[in-house]
Amino acid sequence: MITDDQIKKVLSDTPGLSAAGFDGGDPRYPFTKSECEMVRLCVNWITKNVTPTKTIRYSISSYGYKHICEREVGQYIINGAFICAAILTGYQYRIYGGINAMFNMTMTREHIKKHRGW
Repeated sequence: MITDDQIKKVLSDTPGLSAAGFDGGDPRYPFTKSECEMVRLCVNWITKNVTPTKTIRYSISSYGYKHICEREVGQYIINGAFICAAILTGYQYRIYGGINAMFNMTMTREHIKKHRGW
């Protein structure tokens, strides 16, 4: 289980990361209780539905992944929570498009087949 201290460490070690993503705004660490729960939901979703790639993929941003995750967990997710979760699970990232990040990840084939047609 991901602890609040682990989340706080990612936020303090990742310059510019806040609830909205990489906006350089007010980095809240620790996140609120509900935001920490969002990170945990994202970690669980990432672990089940995403696999690492050798290089950063530019097809889906953190914002796109967070929307897919939201649909499946049935709860609103902040962009910063998804980014934090990806970092916690060991994914590399590049800041892209202002507040978003791109990762060395792709959804599993089973997951893509399951949701084809969205």
